[in-house]
Amino acid sequence: MKMLLPLLLLRTSGMLLRRRVFSGPLLLLLLALLCLYYRTQRWSRSGSEGVPLETRSLISALEAPVQLSSQKPRYHQKAMVLMGQHLLSDTEVQLYRHVLQQMHFKVHTSRYVETSSFLKAQGGGGWSLLLCLSSSEQSCLRRISFSHLHQHQMVNLLPGLIGAFSDVGGGLCRFSARSQLTELDLPMKPHACGSANQKPHFPQDRSDGHFPSKAPLPVLVAMMNVYILVTSLTPLTSFLHDISVVMTNQDQYGQRMKIRDFLLQQLGPTASLESLGQIKKVIGVVLQAASANEKQESDVRCVLCFQLLTFSLVFNSSITPVVVQVDTKLTFKGLRDTFQRQITRDLILEDTLTILLRPPTHLSPETHLSLKKLMEQYGGCRGTNAVDFLLLFRFNQQLKTSCAFQLLYPTSPYPSPAPCDTSSLLLQISRYYQFPPNSRENGMNKWTNQQPDPSQGACVDPHLRQIYTDPALILTPPFNPKVKEYHTEVNFDTVMVRLHPEPGSAACRVHLDEHRGPRMANFPVGLGSSEISILVTDDAEAWPVVMAIYKVQVYRDSRPSLPMFGDHVTCSFAQDCGLRVRPGLPCGLQPHSSESQSPLQICSSGKAPGPNSC
Repeated sequence: MKMLLPLLLLRTSGMLLRRRVFSGPLLLLLLALLCLYYRTQRWSRSGSEGVPLETRSLISALEAPVQLSSQKPRYHQKAMVLMGQHLLSDTEVQLYRHVLQQMHFKVHTSRYVETSSFLKAQGGGGWSLLLCLSSSEQSCLRRISFSHLHQHQMVNLLPGLIGAFSDVGGGLCRFSARSQLTELDLPMKPHACGSANQKPHFPQDRSDGHFPSKAPLPVLVAMMNVYILVTSLTPLTSFLHDISVVMTNQDQYGQRMKIRDFLLQQLGPTASLESLGQIKKVIGVVLQAASANEKQESDVRCVLCFQLLTFSLVFNSSITPVVVQVDTKLTFKGLRDTFQRQITRDLILEDTLTILLRPPTHLSPETHLSLKKLMEQYGGCRGTNAVDFLLLFRFNQQLKTSCAFQLLYPTSPYPSPAPCDTSSLLLQISRYYQFPPNSRENGMNKWTNQQPDPSQGACVDPHLRQIYTDPALILTPPFNPKVKEYHTEVNFDTVMVRLHPEPGSAACRVHLDEHRGPRMANFPVGLGSSEISILVTDDAEAWPVVMAIYKVQVYRDSRPSLPMFGDHVTCSFAQDCGLRVRPGLPCGLQPHSSESQSPLQICSSGKAPGPNSC
């Protein structure tokens, strides 16, 4: 059947040639149909047969180290969290401790590099992960020698990227000043870096009268904060989180939404896909320009270091944004609610640790041997070495990790690099995961973070991802998605608890106390025990189907809590000042002193008279 159409076209062309009854345009049409058919068949075979053999060989070679590492028993790696001015009880510190312990890390905490006895005792290579919180970043940048880190060590800072987006005066980005790039060269305001940059002005809706009435494309007037994870600066690899903080010209405050959902709501299915592609392209161009102008200080680099960035975008009556501000940390300026800021930050940080730490970071000697063989196989690639192939190995594993991050750079719409270097190999890997799973090699990589949004399907994994509370409650046992019942205690002064459970799957919904209950609510806490039910439901049907129920027992102390030590005064009340019964005694609240009180007399009977009658 597949050969019927070309045979028919050839036979018809031959008959027309023999009979000489054809015209020039008719022959050209037949030839065009024949070429179109073969191009279609070639594309169809490419889609059905999968990826080129060379790319398959590369992926297979990168899979070998995973099989070797999975045969090794897990062990506790050492992580250091430098808190700076944060308290140990802060939610960000507790989040890191909880997630890292679940991933078999032994977690240590300190203030700064200079004050950490653990870092001094471990020397240069005793730790695997160093997390520098915002107020300790300068200490890390001063004291950590990034060019001399071991290959298994990971730090949440990329000094070159921080330098590129640093403020050289008036908010001017350093990489822009060095390269002398203008706004015409980059889709970015030049004064978009540093604390000197003022809050971006909200764009005015210019759609009225500035576009012809027959313009088919919808336009968008909005501000959007998106969150970027850069896992390598040279060569550049980066990911885009699906959470954003958005605000339109009709909103007074920002709200947390998935990027795809917001664009679909504002622009429709076709234009939203185009706008998402424009977002990736704009950010990718800016990151490329920043990385190109920041040379490495040494040939040895931190291959596992990473950096989180916040890009503030403005859509000014267009589906293509402009970058108006870049922060080298997570910011949530549009969100008014502090609790929502905490939840958004925690979700992004947890996803970051997931995509970075799920792939093995401490490779066995057998794994290094496999990477050496891979290097020999692709050794002809210019500039590739053992560090580059470790980067390739990690990049491949990150694309396979199912999480909220999607690949930002490199992707196929960008111009292809040189035929054989590390960047071209990274591009081959990224293109491999853009093929449909059924067109790849059987049994390999059936799920990646490049899959469509799972919120469209059924709730097949009815588990909670986390239970967020305000004030922060200590749950017993510690939260685990598989555990359904928890207990916590609050003091007498706590009369209200704010609860926000987060589902593990986007296809599942959460309701509090009943089928149609709210997703987040303030619960009044009575004296004694109170129970809060969290229902994980599948809302695909008209009536939500309860898939799982979590319960939190809250016990509130029935007595007010008084400090055992400290400045406080105990008062007593003998009589009301407006109705004096005993004129010789003071009235109203008076400081109570046990020394001034006469000793109590023991009554011999219940009817004995006296000043201290029984």
